[in-house]
Amino acid sequence: MKDVSPASAGREAGLGHVCALSNHVRAILKHFASHMAQASLSTVSRSHLLHVLYREVPFILNITHVKYQPMSERIEINRYGPKPRQLEHIVAVLVRGGLIAYPTDSGYALGWRSNNRKARDRVIRLRELDRHHHFTYCCRSLSDIGMLAQVKNSDHRLIRQLTPGPYTFVLEASSNVPRSVKLDNRHTIGVRIPDHNVVQGLLEVLDEPLLSSSLIVPDPEGKIVDSEDLYDEVYGQIDLFVDAGYCPLEPTTLIDLTSGQPLVLRRGAGVIDFL
Repeated sequence: MKDVSPASAGREAGLGHVCALSNHVRAILKHFASHMAQASLSTVSRSHLLHVLYREVPFILNITHVKYQPMSERIEINRYGPKPRQLEHIVAVLVRGGLIAYPTDSGYALGWRSNNRKARDRVIRLRELDRHHHFTYCCRSLSDIGMLAQVKNSDHRLIRQLTPGPYTFVLEASSNVPRSVKLDNRHTIGVRIPDHNVVQGLLEVLDEPLLSSSLIVPDPEGKIVDSEDLYDEVYGQIDLFVDAGYCPLEPTTLIDLTSGQPLVLRRGAGVIDFL
């Protein structure tokens, strides 16, 4: 027996609902037309028309009461040399208010524009997070970070030394950052510069930092072994899946730079040899 993925099953079910709905509507219209054919417009009474409509409307309501499952687009992209038109398409989805899944140097992540509150709420639901969860800005360069955060000279040197790479830095936020994105009462944010061609190309076309969250989904049975499995898990919950093949999930090293001295809050993929 052929295995059917949840995403494939969802797409087939959606098409089935559309076909069923089309057939039912066609039958209703044919039935209504037969009533119209039995009497001229001048003799069809208002009460007769209302009788037909009241009899058929409940049927229409019943057949259209089908569960709608949103579609998720998926594009395959070469992580070493993404095509410009593919990057432009990804950015177009973001500009329209979409939520994407995309590859980084620390696994797949969810990405959305910082002013998109609806996408942020979708991420919270997808990952089952609390509303105070800390999200991270993905940036192209230190210039982007400088627009979002207050960067001291010593911090600037350390960030330049470690990036691009699997490091996330906690810094004091600037006035350019929306209040909803700041991490705590100290008004701090997380920023990083990923070492990944797709991310860098995407940010170059978008021309602004991208809010991001690691794409972590429950997998107690160990079913997720590649990008196809991951796509199946998030199908219908995102707008676009940017598939660059296998991308191992390994958290970044998290460094707090708000106290004057680097403080490692989490050890991850980034090597700690600078203390």
